[in-house]
Amino acid sequence: MKKTLSIILLSLLAGCEKQTDTALAQEAKNLSFKCEKKIPEFTLGPYSDPSKEKIDTLCACIWNNLDGWEKETSIEIAEGRENDISAMHMRAFPSRFGGVMEACGASSL
Repeated sequence: MKKTLSIILLSLLAGCEKQTDTALAQEAKNLSFKCEKKIPEFTLGPYSDPSKEKIDTLCACIWNNLDGWEKETSIEIAEGRENDISAMHMRAFPSRFGGVMEACGASSL
């Protein structure tokens, strides 16, 4: 009887551990995306895995909604030329980029 109870408890514990590992793996899933346009690589939510078509649509929307210095800054970041960007633009770009992503529906992908 004790042996059977021990086996059942071990099985239950092993099953719980597997579910926890799976949940942790899903939570850690943060895919990064690159656009054909010169937009910095970005991530979406941990459970987000949109199709290439949806990413292409998002990228086009982002690019079309960036203006002047924002496009220049985007290009420089995408090309790894952060040293060429003014401190003011480096500070301002993340919130502008995030706002454009939000306006383009990135949070729903």
